Amino acid sequence: QMEEQQQQLTIQSKDLKEKNEKLARAKQDIDIRAEELEKASTYKSEFLANMSHELRTPLNSIILLSKLLTQNQNKTLDDKDMEKSNVIHKAGNDLLLLINDILDLSKIESGNMELEHIGVSSSEITEELRGLFGALADEKKLDFIIDDKFDSVFSTDKAKLLQVLKNLLSN
Repeated sequence: QMEEQQQQLTIQSKDLKEKNEKLARAKQDIDIRAEELEKASTYKSEFLANMSHELRTPLNSIILLSKLLTQNQNKTLDDKDMEKSNVIHKAGNDLLLLINDILDLSKIESGNMELEHIGVSSSEITEELRGLFGALADEKKLDFIIDDKFDSVFSTDKAKLLQVLKNLLSN
């Protein structure tokens, strides 16, 4: 009986060793994958930061030149040309905001996002939203109604709040 128990213990011991070895290999695989994921995340963040910078440089030129066109200092542009230059200027600014949003994602992932709390009037937010989405709503024959019952000043990161509201309204 003792010999039989000894054999069973030996078999159980071998099974335990095999299972421990499998667990050790699985842990090594998980560690390797975690390292690879960390590297990929780092590379992605660096890529986004570099690309954002590379995109911003020509975009800032477009924004500046379109702003100069919208001023029409030489009075060489007619109303249609002025409208077109305004559209280019606004589209450039929107694209710049989008690039900044991409950078913000990288900052959030790396834990470097900082909020800028300032006093903001609710009417300031509603007017900006009206300006951005009023014409779009008219074009789509929708009523765009903002009822500011708060009508007060509050502390927030205005850019982040507007980003959330724009995304919400765009969707």
